[in-house]
Amino acid sequence: MNDIYYCNTLDFSGNLIQVRGARCVGFDERAEVRASDGSLRTGQVLACSEAEATVQVFEGTAALTRDGTAVRFLGEVPELVVSEELLGRAFDGLGRPRDDLPPLLGR
Repeated sequence: MNDIYYCNTLDFSGNLIQVRGARCVGFDERAEVRASDGSLRTGQVLACSEAEATVQVFEGTAALTRDGTAVRFLGEVPELVVSEELLGRAFDGLGRPRDDLPPLLGR
């Protein structure tokens, strides 16, 4: 996991954040977006180059500001346990249960 937070190098466009100066970031990598109030949102890298990364923020960018937002890249891609227990269940875009049943456990 990367302990580098990118601040004040962010540009917002809809639910996307362009992180200028981001280095060693991979496509599909998960990101943590910290708002000025300390709340956390989850994102995923949609595009990257040697000098910047574009992060889609799953919970949206409403109320995020350039001065108060920090982005940290987690060095991992999203994972989901796949099994027959998925049948009939409802999940959000991050694979978290939305049906008030417990999370799936891998075997």
